[in-house]
Amino acid sequence: MVGPPKSLHDLHRVEAQVRVTCRSCKASETWELDALIAEVRNNGGSVDWKAAHWSVKCPKRCASPRVTLLALPFGKQRARRKARRHLLINLALQILREAAHRPSHEPVGTIDVRLALHVLRPFVAEQQFLVEFWKAAVTEPSHPWISCHLPYRKIVHQLVDLGLPVDHANRP
Repeated sequence: MVGPPKSLHDLHRVEAQVRVTCRSCKASETWELDALIAEVRNNGGSVDWKAAHWSVKCPKRCASPRVTLLALPFGKQRARRKARRHLLINLALQILREAAHRPSHEPVGTIDVRLALHVLRPFVAEQQFLVEFWKAAVTEPSHPWISCHLPYRKIVHQLVDLGLPVDHANRP
């Protein structure tokens, strides 16, 4: 697609999302394309690209009807990638959490824990926390005062501080 689209339906080809921004209050919101088309039609507007912004309300519902539309090509791919990353991080944290709560007679340094730590490597800035978890997991003999709980908490806190999605069940 070269240049602006002729209608909102043209954006289906590039799996686009649309960012709606109010020019008065500067509020911004990203819409899925089908939801935006339904909103424009419900408000009695045209799906023509140049006319569609007249039928969309401000995201904060301010009195000004002045909004701009910005097409975000391949927005669905970004949303899918974000959802996959969310799932990947939380599955790895679930494995680590369950391993940290194993009884002392069961081994913690197993292949699934090693894989979960490897999955978290790109997302954790301080690799030392992952190393600490692994060292605590493979320490023999296992003592009650040597556990993986503190390194697990450090890993989760760092992920949360970086703004990555961590489910409530995986938070310490």
